[in-house]
Amino acid sequence: MVPSDNTADVACCTSGSGPINDGARQMLMPKSPVAGKYEKTIDSDSAHEMLEGRALAGAQAAAGGNYSSSGGYSIHTFNGDGS
Repeated sequence: MVPSDNTADVACCTSGSGPINDGARQMLMPKSPVAGKYEKTIDSDSAHEMLEGRALAGAQAAAGGNYSSSGGYSIHTFNGDGS
């Protein structure tokens, strides 16, 4: 192997690219442009739950209200007077 005159010194990164400590986080959070926007936990319905509800409502409407949430049709018995 022939020695080369083209050498360079490489320095390690010193920018602090790791996680910050709790003290630094507490100091920075109030200065954030989104401070106060995401602190409240909201338990809203997921898209899956919304679509499932729409599908069930559509199935109930199509079945004339005789569709049960367990996935089947309910059985009605009729009296001789049409009720």
